[in-house]
Amino acid sequence: MRDILVVEDRLRRLSKELEERGVPELVREVGEIMAIVRQQAEEPEALMTTGEAAHALGIRSINTIKRWAVDGLLDGVRRGGRLMVRATSVERLENSPTVAQQRAAETRIQDALEPLDAGNEEIR
Repeated sequence: MRDILVVEDRLRRLSKELEERGVPELVREVGEIMAIVRQQAEEPEALMTTGEAAHALGIRSINTIKRWAVDGLLDGVRRGGRLMVRATSVERLENSPTVAQQRAAETRIQDALEPLDAGNEEIR
């Protein structure tokens, strides 16, 4: 939030200087940019990593989160080559039957693998 205030302050000073120089078209453009900056500051887009989304939904598989984003169950967004998920879509899916089925499947798999777990014993 502090960064937004710094940007707004700099834009305000730039606008004043442009007004003093007699460049009204640039003053209007700076004003439009300030409005965009304010709007973005008021409505930040809450994104989660696939790992954060999996944790929030109580499932283990990050690949499941990625698949759900590709399938449209979650709203996925690419940021710098990385798949991010909108927090609102995670909240929307939280109590769905799809998530409950995934949790149950992961529990069955964990239960089936439990007898094979060596724990902390040294394996010969």
